[in-house]
Amino acid sequence: MAANRDLYLADEQMVSTQKNGKIYLHLLDDQELVFIKKFDAEIASVNFYDSGRKAKLEKTSYGTFIKVPKAERNDIATTLEIKLK
Repeated sequence: MAANRDLYLADEQMVSTQKNGKIYLHLLDDQELVFIKKFDAEIASVNFYDSGRKAKLEKTSYGTFIKVPKAERNDIATTLEIKLK
């Protein structure tokens, strides 16, 4: 990925890693809704890593909200696989 398409998130609730052009967002808290502020690349899809199911997204002019249903949450860390366009 080009440098301006990279997404780096890290705080007490989440951290991101990248591999093979995909971003892996690791949610460390039991979160029902995640917000990713807008950056240079557009998000094509988000899947839950453990189940492979698609996550529901709501895109706004400020960024993207991702809904995390209780059934998809992991006690240690919930991982989202983000693909960019």
